[in-house]
Amino acid sequence: MMFKEEQQAIDQLNQLLRPVQAKFEIVELFLQLDNYTRFHSYRVKEIVFAIATLQNLSTEQLTELFLAAFLHDIGKVAIPDELLNKNTRLNEKELTYVRMHAKIGADMCAMFKLPKTIVEAIRCHHEYFNGAGYPFGLSATAIPLESRIIAVADALDVMLVGRNYSKPRSLDDAIKIMMLNSGSQFDPVLVNSLLTSIKQNKSAVWMKNAQFYN
Repeated sequence: MMFKEEQQAIDQLNQLLRPVQAKFEIVELFLQLDNYTRFHSYRVKEIVFAIATLQNLSTEQLTELFLAAFLHDIGKVAIPDELLNKNTRLNEKELTYVRMHAKIGADMCAMFKLPKTIVEAIRCHHEYFNGAGYPFGLSATAIPLESRIIAVADALDVMLVGRNYSKPRSLDDAIKIMMLNSGSQFDPVLVNSLLTSIKQNKSAVWMKNAQFYN
């Protein structure tokens, strides 16, 4: 990602945090994230925007959702870089440790007195629609809507960008995987919203700007 695009993203984050007393501390903490996680967060926010515009959400709900999308992985500041940047898949012990980032991030945001909606969105963004996720094994609408939206955006971005141990996928392949996991990992209504958004808006920033995938 080029400096200009990152600065625009940080400006958006600052704007969303304007009413928050601890805004400077939150931005400073966010900027301590490793490059992959930070840029991933910017892209997730853009994909969340694409999905959210098709939901019947108030301005307040959208603001809290976008802020949660920016901060969904903030807890990874407490996870060692050698785990986050490992070139092979994590073993069970390592995976358990990395999974703590959702709780850590939620606790951080609660400490900064962010709205409960944001705190719980971050805590639950790895829950699965069928109850097989973590940390609580919630299912269906027991999972906060914000978490369900972020989960779809999070997974799509990881597939498009790849990880240290997995190659990037094409948009077509990523869509096929999303559809296969619709109703199990992901809320099927939100997967349909994502597909609708892709069909309607081929010019979306997260699809057209190559620097978002560097």
